[in-house]
Amino acid sequence: KIPQAFFEKHPHYAKNDFYITGESYAGHYIPVFAAQIHRRNKNKEGLFVNLKGLAIGNGMTNPEIQYKAYRDYALDMRLIDQSQYNNLNKSVSTCEHETKTCGNN
Repeated sequence: KIPQAFFEKHPHYAKNDFYITGESYAGHYIPVFAAQIHRRNKNKEGLFVNLKGLAIGNGMTNPEIQYKAYRDYALDMRLIDQSQYNNLNKSVSTCEHETKTCGNN
């Protein structure tokens, strides 16, 4: 309801195109915001928001999958050598465990 509240206070912006953008952890909440705006517009709930799109830069959506890809990317881009890649692979199970338990303490 945040965009609607903004446009209620600033009605002169209400007809403008509206884009939602963010990066990193925004990969979690930008899609939720966009879905809520779309649903409210479709159901004619509250003030119409002229949602035109969304953008997420380097979005964090699933660390378990994404973090594994970083080492492959680094090797492919020659940011690290094969020896460094092999050392990173030795740490994968520890990193996976830490990722799963992060925030559970």
